[in-house]
Amino acid sequence: MRFKSVAAAVIRAEPILLAVVALPLLFPTPERSLALLVLPLLWLARRRATGHFVPRTPLDVSMLLLLVMVLVSLYATFDIAFSLSKITGLLLGVAVFYAVVAAASSRKRLNWALAALFVVGSGVAALGLIGTRWLFKQPLLSDITRRLPTVLLNLPGAEGGFHPNQVAGTLLWFVPLQILILARARPVRALPRLLLVASLALTGGTLLLTQSRSGWLGMLLALLVMAAVVWRPMRWVVGLLLVAGAIVLVIAGPTAVGEWLFGASEVQAVTGTLNLSFRLNVWRAALWGAGDFAFTGMGLGTFRRVARLLYPLPIPVDYDIAHAHNHFLQTAMDLGLPGLVAYMALWMGAAYLVVRTYRAAQDERWRTLALGLGTGMLAYFFYGLTDAVALGAKPGVVMWMVFGLVVAVHRLACRDTSSPSLYSKRIYSAYPSTGYRSSAISALTGYWKHGFALGTRLTCGRVSSYSPRCTLL
Repeated sequence: MRFKSVAAAVIRAEPILLAVVALPLLFPTPERSLALLVLPLLWLARRRATGHFVPRTPLDVSMLLLLVMVLVSLYATFDIAFSLSKITGLLLGVAVFYAVVAAASSRKRLNWALAALFVVGSGVAALGLIGTRWLFKQPLLSDITRRLPTVLLNLPGAEGGFHPNQVAGTLLWFVPLQILILARARPVRALPRLLLVASLALTGGTLLLTQSRSGWLGMLLALLVMAAVVWRPMRWVVGLLLVAGAIVLVIAGPTAVGEWLFGASEVQAVTGTLNLSFRLNVWRAALWGAGDFAFTGMGLGTFRRVARLLYPLPIPVDYDIAHAHNHFLQTAMDLGLPGLVAYMALWMGAAYLVVRTYRAAQDERWRTLALGLGTGMLAYFFYGLTDAVALGAKPGVVMWMVFGLVVAVHRLACRDTSSPSLYSKRIYSAYPSTGYRSSAISALTGYWKHGFALGTRLTCGRVSSYSPRCTLL
């Protein structure tokens, strides 16, 4: 009993312990990487206290496959030391995911988790304001960024400052959720609301100043979807905008539209302007790499070096291409096609939970949070088609926090609902009613009878984290 009480105390302190080890894991050296030992110790403590190494979630099988491919990448990488920061960053992200799921176990604890998310967002925005290597595209915004104090933090991997596209991609996780909470949440005390407004002004303002077209378009799409879901007449406006966009694409041509979206006619290494032809060359090299390293990937974070050696890239040799400028291609480069399958299954499973929570939850709070988290995911997903925050990158921890909140919100909404089950019990008859499980394969194929479910197989039963009457599945 004594060891069990100690283990329970360690689990209660898990968020604090992860915050302590985050710095050495995000900026690792061979010596600092010993902080990784804290992660299995936390999981062993949870096993002792609760009977499970990690809290069970619908994304477990996909997560397991992803971690297996991380092990495979250790064999594939040309230098483990070169990949070390991405490896420790990805493992930290997985630990954060499960810590958020475990911590946000009640409404009050969920509020604290949301507050922590917004503190992280404000910190990212504040660091972005003083440490970004700004692009100068729009005259008015460029005048503002020129007046900002530039403090190059010389952090490993960002010695010349943060790239504005990376800052924009990270901030997309926060802004839609902040907007929806302010617009739809029940009246709260003045101080929390004022702090949330200040955080939104900081994150939204920094996103605007990045002048990242991918980030802006992702945010625009999120706002349109948000408006269409909340206000039915907006669906006609969104439909008309899509038709107008298709007409412009046909008349002007993909090349002209791409050049307008992604910059000038050449790669300007000094300012970091990256045009469509640059991305096409990088995507071509990534597709070649996906064929050559299909089962193992190149190793986490090695694409920037290996692509230069193996494939012709008409890009100045002193320009760091950084990543594949597409989050799917980058994942395939890092972890191979099996890792890409796991990554896609994670996205599909999280999207399914968002949709089911919004459609079936009776409490407006859960619907607001589901829509805010979902539109943030949509904004980043669209941004990730032309850019990427690679798995294991320092800002990538935010994605795992959001995925953890998606699972936590679904779990809490599942407890609250009292409507009839949305699916027949026959779907789950093959699984024992002692928990719930997920299938990475079914996440890609869907059920034969309920195809839009995106395949997350869940069984609710005698598990403390879910109610026996889990009606959101």
